[in-house]
Amino acid sequence: MKFSALWKLATVGSLLTCLGATISYATDTEGPLTFVRSILNASPSVVQKKLGKPDSGVKPTNDCTDEKMLRCDVANYQNGRFEVIFYKGHLKTISIYENDLFSKNAPEVIGFPSAPPTWANQFVHSWRNAAHRGTARGPLIPIDGINEINVSPHCRNDKLDCMVISVGVSYNKSFAP
Repeated sequence: MKFSALWKLATVGSLLTCLGATISYATDTEGPLTFVRSILNASPSVVQKKLGKPDSGVKPTNDCTDEKMLRCDVANYQNGRFEVIFYKGHLKTISIYENDLFSKNAPEVIGFPSAPPTWANQFVHSWRNAAHRGTARGPLIPIDGINEINVSPHCRNDKLDCMVISVGVSYNKSFAP
């Protein structure tokens, strides 16, 4: 093989290696929970592709998170790290249990632009839309279709923080970027 051919192969190989490292780095810097955005309002099969099989199946319940949902389905994933409520075949509420969620900007953690909370105190940080604002007077969440995002510190016996995201019951669009 001629020197020029070897040089071309080495150059192309180096370029592909650098490109691969750049792609890997971009994915790693997005954060471990940014995929959550893509499963909001998604079907159980799409959720399963991201979270794996439910811990013990998807089960019907009357204990739903919105008074408009008389019956819904609930499933836990990854040994209870995620609890999901489906309504009419779409993810409408997800609870995430993880360390150090309370100190972060919740919309940004799940793949949306950073936004200031509608209200916050030592027990909860809350981002809300106009319909769920209540008496809070802070800025509204700038994400169409999200009712609210609430983050609380140490909300379980295992001292994990929790983030609860609820999507409008009648909202029917995808949040996937």
